[in-house]
Amino acid sequence: MRPGLPGTLLRLAPLVIAVLVGVAAPLGLFLWRAVAEREVAVALPRTAVALRDWNGSGLPEDAAFEALANDLRNARWRDEASGGGRLARAGTRLEAEVPGLRAALPLTAQRIAETQIPPDAAVLLAAPIWERPEAWAAIRRTSDGISFSRLLAALDLRRAPEGQVVAVPAEIALHRAVTARSLGLAALVALAALAAGAPLAWVIAAAERRWATPLLGLVLLAALAGAGLRGASWWALLHRDGVLDDALMGLGLTGAPLDLLRTRWAVVLGALHGALPLAVLPMALALRRVDRPLLRMAAALGAPPWHRARRLVLPVVWPGLALGAALAFAGALGDAVVPALLGGPREAMLAGLVSQVAGRLGDPGLAAALSLLLLLPLAAAVLLGLRAARRLVPSA
Repeated sequence: MRPGLPGTLLRLAPLVIAVLVGVAAPLGLFLWRAVAEREVAVALPRTAVALRDWNGSGLPEDAAFEALANDLRNARWRDEASGGGRLARAGTRLEAEVPGLRAALPLTAQRIAETQIPPDAAVLLAAPIWERPEAWAAIRRTSDGISFSRLLAALDLRRAPEGQVVAVPAEIALHRAVTARSLGLAALVALAALAAGAPLAWVIAAAERRWATPLLGLVLLAALAGAGLRGASWWALLHRDGVLDDALMGLGLTGAPLDLLRTRWAVVLGALHGALPLAVLPMALALRRVDRPLLRMAAALGAPPWHRARRLVLPVVWPGLALGAALAFAGALGDAVVPALLGGPREAMLAGLVSQVAGRLGDPGLAAALSLLLLLPLAAAVLLGLRAARRLVPSA
């Protein structure tokens, strides 16, 4: 007898609660940081109000200078009294908009406390950056509660003081290049995993059960070893022992081309080590569904190998290929350890950039915006994998 709707909901409740509490809530709160603006409004509330009617052309009115002086004086006093870091958090947020504002906030607060001259003169004398309209525009933009400036920054774009979207200077543009390199690397690793894993998957699928199980165990061992161990082992093999250098120099490569290929292919090989098991297992499962007696019968009747592969093998195994490619792509795209170990700063990938921005730079909002660039292709890979899994396992 089938359970009713209340019974089904009751059985699903623990799973739904676990997903909401363990995945959806923390991920949603983190991604909310990509558009939420709190740091500047908390530290400079009067300045935010004074800049609401400013049109962004030229410097704001004297009231904005007075409000900034009062806010900095109060924020400095509160930070000293409570040990808080309002000015530091606001400075970190504003630094992402206009370089130099992180140092300007505490310096201006200190100069204002030491002088008795009018606020507008005190602010301008404290730091030259206050003579630039973009500094005031950054304060107004980041104190509205919600803004898309971090999302623009993740795409190497920003808003000018007048409001139009412009590209950041080429010398500081980084995020789009890292994103393109990460997607290209993940796609290359996925294709390499399919090519290198197909023969192994065929052997596993054709082997008897007593041999297939140990082979699957060896494949899983690579996946369970951990990214740190894989990266360290490849670093010792390729860099310290010089195996990759010897191979590339044997092709006549020296200088800059050698350095580029050394790091790029080291990263590809290290990422492939982790992605290969993810591609082999679905392909092996799909290949077990191939009708081998039918293949032998087609060969006996004179069907050429390509005709047999196209008509009898590919229609059966393509869900495994698609699922393997999706898993390998997602694994390579989300790997932050192996590229950092084998490639160094020049080969920084998107996942590593997210952790670096959130940790060393202390800007979780920009890290959340960059995470969206990471999550969108991952979500596409997951959807492709789920669709392939339904074809691979009809009951899924």
